[in-house]
Amino acid sequence: QWDHIITGKDCQQRFLIWELSGKICQDSIATLYYAQTQIIILAYCINSFASYEFARTIWRTIKTATIHNPTLEIVFVGL
Repeated sequence: QWDHIITGKDCQQRFLIWELSGKICQDSIATLYYAQTQIIILAYCINSFASYEFARTIWRTIKTATIHNPTLEIVFVGL
């Protein structure tokens, strides 16, 4: 976990970054990870179909867990 506050001229923004590496093992706790989340960056390895399929599975879990957060942005990135 990385937690940092960036202070601008007229505001502060908190950045809290969790690197989960796909370790969300229960859908029931996924909602806790994503509470009040504004953006999720979901990355996968472009030369591994298994990585892509796993990321798609996690994406579906995220969509289900965040159904009540309509402003959430999900970025799906191949690296």
